[in-house]
Amino acid sequence: MMMVKRNRTDERVDAAPDETVREADRWSIRLADGPLSADEARAFNQWMAADATHESAFRSAQALRHEMAHLPMLDRYDDWMRPSLYERVVGGFARFRARLARARPFQRRAAFAGSAIAAAGVALVMAAANLVAISPTPSAPVIAAEPPVQTGIAEVRDVALPDGSVVTIGAASSIRVAFSDEERRIILSAGEAFFDVVKDAERPFLVVAENTIVRVLGTKFDVSLATDGVDVAVSEGRVEVIRPEAPREAIREQDVKHVLLAGQKVTTPHRGRVEPVQTIDAEDVAAWRRGELVWTDTPLKDIIADLNRYSEGGIALRAGGVADLDYTLSVQADDVSRAVRLIAASLDLDVVEAPGGEIVLR
Repeated sequence: MMMVKRNRTDERVDAAPDETVREADRWSIRLADGPLSADEARAFNQWMAADATHESAFRSAQALRHEMAHLPMLDRYDDWMRPSLYERVVGGFARFRARLARARPFQRRAAFAGSAIAAAGVALVMAAANLVAISPTPSAPVIAAEPPVQTGIAEVRDVALPDGSVVTIGAASSIRVAFSDEERRIILSAGEAFFDVVKDAERPFLVVAENTIVRVLGTKFDVSLATDGVDVAVSEGRVEVIRPEAPREAIREQDVKHVLLAGQKVTTPHRGRVEPVQTIDAEDVAAWRRGELVWTDTPLKDIIADLNRYSEGGIALRAGGVADLDYTLSVQADDVSRAVRLIAASLDLDVVEAPGGEIVLR
């Protein structure tokens, strides 16, 4: 039946002391207020790494900031609620600093030669330097390239990767594996896939889906090709979601859109601005792996597209004015006909079986 899933962003982090919650709130506000200095970026990284409750508290503060956009009379807080600078800077700063620490002395001297940059700009430069190395097309010789792996209607398959990671490929989906000495790359060309990535700090894991790149070191997340863009949802760890402005050029710092934590989701549309981060139930990420199809506030046309990956005859939505309607639904993957009946009943649509077995909603 149609159901409403409760978001969890109204729950504070009970395990975190009051001072940790207050500090998380201060960082959330500070990161949205303007560029961090190098010292501030370093302090933020150290605070996040000091205790597991710090990240949970910060995630809660960030979720609250994003959700406040849905409340009335809060447009005065637009600047405060925009994606935080942490999402653009801190990850790249930390990785560049770690890479620099491993470099030889002459390399470290070369990295800083000629730099007369104010401390407030160092974090941004480091993030850009780190991300420029990632390109949407493989830049290193491919050492392991496989033909596309495809699934049929209603078929779900686990694929073990050379590095020990596992990809669960959703119904009617297709991926291609292309690993190199520099990176681990998966191209998702159709459908949906869930990634359980083994951590490798020296070789990032990239998922390329249309105009979007998802970059991780080791985590669990889902990538789905929607009708108007790409959906990325995280169940564990954190990921970078990037939409390059120039697909065949190196990624630039300004291309980075969001860093997602567990229990967060974002959509990168084919055109226009990347949508705000949504807070979701981490347990619902890739629920299709256990035979459940769950959508929360999802455009009806995307739900129909997903259902078509589980329907042999196909489903067509030919009712005007409802394709972009946000809809919440939960059904079993082997009961697509029930999903169709629920949608039709709740929206007062007719269900017609066309020649050839196609189901038409109108």
